[in-house]
Amino acid sequence: AIASLVVGATLGGLALDALSRFQSLEAQGRLYAMGVGPAPLGALEDARAQGVTLAIAADVAFAAAGTFAVVTVVLYFATESTSTEASSAVVAEGERSAEEGPRSVVPASGEGHGEASR
Repeated sequence: AIASLVVGATLGGLALDALSRFQSLEAQGRLYAMGVGPAPLGALEDARAQGVTLAIAADVAFAAAGTFAVVTVVLYFATESTSTEASSAVVAEGERSAEEGPRSVVPASGEGHGEASR
């Protein structure tokens, strides 16, 4: 959600810059038409199209950010919280009695695994 928000803000800033360029080109075009200034450096239609594209992309990114934020909140409250206690295990050495049942033997560090390694 945060990444989509950042992308949307960046694209929104670029769209505002394109709008500024469009308005500047439009003003230059009006001045040129009156014979006061130089010809505009750029196509008015290209600046407009770029601004519209960036604005649409920013809107999509903002919509995605909102959707991701809602999903995050729903999942946060809908999922079960787990215990924060650390898990532990106890390893006992020695043989087990017949009453305790069979036990697999794990070799100590670096020792072989059964008859095949001897």
